[in-house]
Amino acid sequence: MGQIQIRFKKGESIEEIKIKLFDNRLTKYLSTHYSKDNSGYELVHNTDNAYGNWYSHEYGNNVKDSWEIILTQISKLKDLGVKFTQEIPDKFDFDQKTLNYLHRVFTYGVLFADDTITNEAREFPFTSDYKTPTILGRVTGKNFDPKTSLYKITEPINAAVHSLESFTLPTQGASALTTTTKVPRLFFQNNSADNHNSYNVQWLTLIDDFPGSTYGTYKKGYEDYNYNFMEYTEQHMVCLSDTILGKSPIVSYRDNDNPTLSDCTGRFMTDGSFQIYPNRALHEVYESDGFKSWLDKHKMNIDEVPLEMAIGHVVEASIPLESFLQCDLDLISVKWTVK
Repeated sequence: MGQIQIRFKKGESIEEIKIKLFDNRLTKYLSTHYSKDNSGYELVHNTDNAYGNWYSHEYGNNVKDSWEIILTQISKLKDLGVKFTQEIPDKFDFDQKTLNYLHRVFTYGVLFADDTITNEAREFPFTSDYKTPTILGRVTGKNFDPKTSLYKITEPINAAVHSLESFTLPTQGASALTTTTKVPRLFFQNNSADNHNSYNVQWLTLIDDFPGSTYGTYKKGYEDYNYNFMEYTEQHMVCLSDTILGKSPIVSYRDNDNPTLSDCTGRFMTDGSFQIYPNRALHEVYESDGFKSWLDKHKMNIDEVPLEMAIGHVVEASIPLESFLQCDLDLISVKWTVK
């Protein structure tokens, strides 16, 4: 049975968290892989509300800069002959629907290049004659790999969309996550590979036949572990972060997006990043009337939704876990071990 040991410096003291990994084939797969390299972790944030929405009326420089990135990258796609099903406004309209659409320009483009979806997919952001564009190398004149080349154009759209999410007019789900159902977490990101400027990331796949499976129609590999989160009773759950090509259900709920689409079907890849939930707030979100009503709208129930992929729970902490949310911490080390 494996574990993850985390050490921090808090002022002059050293604080620790010990995570006991569940004894199953998923954690054996993960711990065997990530115990080989424990050097790249960063505490991205420790917050008492991970999914809230704080709408700002100001069209400040951060909004302008992010929108300019989106317009620039959309223009590049148009230059390659890509046509879209709707016009992109010249200025950001603060509408989450606009961001949902732009996010699909990224996710569906890459999935289409992988032959995992077709242009008949619902809410496909491109016109029906879409083909993955051929992109030529400037120096050699040789064709680049279409998936890698397209990723380099669309990933800035993805990053800009995420930077704009806190500026949108809040949906009903976002309002709930900001007020009555706040979800605290500690988020540890694995930066061993550069996952923003290159497609060549050291991802670990979680399904047996990636790429090429039909997401949402069957579960293979480790995907089953997306569907048992609500069965866990431990107080301090640890889950893989939702580092997927798309959205996790809680983010889809916040964004009032469609959880039945191809890019909202749960984790099928991981870079080893994970999250600690210091209480049962996430379970309470999934048990809430608002979340159930949102699922009902899409004709789904909780057993059909790929929730968090749980990998273990905290068994020791030198100070109460909630205290880690309230203080400045310098991360010393994150160490996966196999026992």
